Amino acid sequence: MVDKQSDPDMHLPFNGLSDVNEPKIEAGTEYTEDEIDRIIASVKEKQIKLGECYYQQGLIKELKLKDNEAYAAFKQAVNCHPDNIEFLNAAGLSGTKVGDYEQAEQFLSQALKFSIDRFGKNHPDTATAYNNLASNLDAQGRLDEAQSFRQCIPCNAQDNAI
Repeated sequence: MVDKQSDPDMHLPFNGLSDVNEPKIEAGTEYTEDEIDRIIASVKEKQIKLGECYYQQGLIKELKLKDNEAYAAFKQAVNCHPDNIEFLNAAGLSGTKVGDYEQAEQFLSQALKFSIDRFGKNHPDTATAYNNLASNLDAQGRLDEAQSFRQCIPCNAQDNAI
């Protein structure tokens, strides 16, 4: 797990994450439905921002060639925002790079599913997701499966993705 307190590279992405004006929950206090909804919305927004911070950490760690730390940060990003295709792809590619093939395959499969659901099969982002999963399968020596995923990439989407 990436620790923003002990890692000097990690302070920058977390700047501005805490907000003095955010709603606070106090024990023993009764809240209206509107107040509860506002608190929930605030927590969800913070979770998305936290995911982005972890994602940025991962990018920083990749630049510093600290692959295991990058992978840990990308996994944290996915934990914060599990339906973010960009986070899933980053975690999957990073996991493949460090040899955590099975977990990486799960991230990449989920990214592909979300990409197909959101964009359809002929979108460049979906082509990228197919290719990312195929790369993971290649790394595992599952060449026939990898090839079958590559064959799913429509030519027009593949050309646009490059």
